[in-house]
Amino acid sequence: MKLSKILLPADFSEQGAGASHQAGALARHFGAELVLLHVNPILVPALTSPRDFSGPIDTGWITAFEAQARRDLDSYYAADFAGVQVRKIVVTGDPAASIAEVAHIERPGLIVIPTHGYGPFRRFLLGSVTAKV
Repeated sequence: MKLSKILLPADFSEQGAGASHQAGALARHFGAELVLLHVNPILVPALTSPRDFSGPIDTGWITAFEAQARRDLDSYYAADFAGVQVRKIVVTGDPAASIAEVAHIERPGLIVIPTHGYGPFRRFLLGSVTAKV
């Protein structure tokens, strides 16, 4: 089996440490490119209820958040990715839908994504990005 590309969604959580370590090890073993993806979620009611909002929407804050996420990705578990070709992508949107969209475009052989381990009740209430992907 030849694994040429691995997608690693990064949410900067503690659970990401194990996923990053494993993704880096797999990428090194297979000589695969690692696509490191961060999704800035949109949590602004004005964007979901436009009739309650009058005037243009200033999206400059999205650009600022994406720029900060790119800087954060530069040092994100960098030691785990030593000797690995890493490409970084930052997008804004629904995390599960964005991960699926990037996976559709990039066509990775593997997606390494951790779970937060919230348990079935909280996962039912909040939803699980991992399960949705």
